[in-house]
Order: sequence, then C-alpha cells, then structure tokens
Amino acid sequence: MSQFFRAARVSCEMPSAHGPQAVFSNLDFTAQRGEIIDLTGPSGVGKSTLLMAFARLSPYCTGELFLEGRNSLDYTPQQWRSRVSYLPQVPVLVGTSVADAIRSPWKFAVRRPAFSGSSCGQRLHLWLNSLRGASQHGGYGPDDE
Repeated sequence: MSQFFRAARVSCEMPSAHGPQAVFSNLDFTAQRGEIIDLTGPSGVGKSTLLMAFARLSPYCTGELFLEGRNSLDYTPQQWRSRVSYLPQVPVLVGTSVADAIRSPWKFAVRRPAFSGSSCGQRLHLWLNSLRGASQHGGYGPDDE
C-alpha cells in the first residue's frame, strides 16, 4: 500500500513572553489511504497544533508534507486546503447569532453583483431580514417581519 499522506521533520515553536517554546520537534508521520488514526493525549500537548501544521495553517510550524508523493510546496495554499482540511474542536461562529453567520457570505463584495436586482437576490434579502427579526425577538413567526 502506498503512502497517502506523509509528514517529515515537522516542528513547531510558539512565541511566548519567555522566547519561543517548542510544542513538538522533528515528528514523522505516515497515513495510508482509508486508514483511521486516533490522535490522543492530554489537553495542551499539541494535537490541534499538529493537525494545523498538516493543513499548513500555522506560521509557527515547519517540516515537509506530502500528499500522494507530491510535496505540499507544489500546491498553492488554496489547492492544498481543498485536499487537506482541519476541523477545529471548538466551532467558530461568525457574528453574534446563527442568522449573522448565515448572512455573512452574502456580504462579500464578490457575491453582490450576481444577486443585485434579481428576484432571487430580493427573496434572499427578505429571507435574511426575516432571520434578523427572529434573532432580535427570540423566535420566528409572522409577527417577526
């Protein structure tokens, strides 16, 4: 069976008031396609940091990463992240409510031209505004509009 994912000499040093603190040093790791791996250990030992290193999400980590034999540096960050993902333990909610989180992608400038003036865009705008009413009043119903 060929190596699906390989990490070589992965190290991480986090900045601190007392200078860089090593989280882990020179780790090697291999995973085969379809293999299920449990990463266990006490809180704070670097499990999440290691996974963030594999996803190339930490500027404090170094090492070589390979996916199906291809070096991670051969991929753009977007290409790598479309193939290697990290799902954090603690979910992050954009905004102060679920409605804000749902609305968030539609606020990006790249989304605006596609929907401005369209009936779909108008319906979406009305629906999102109805969510705003629901979040402000604690419920959703005809009186919340």
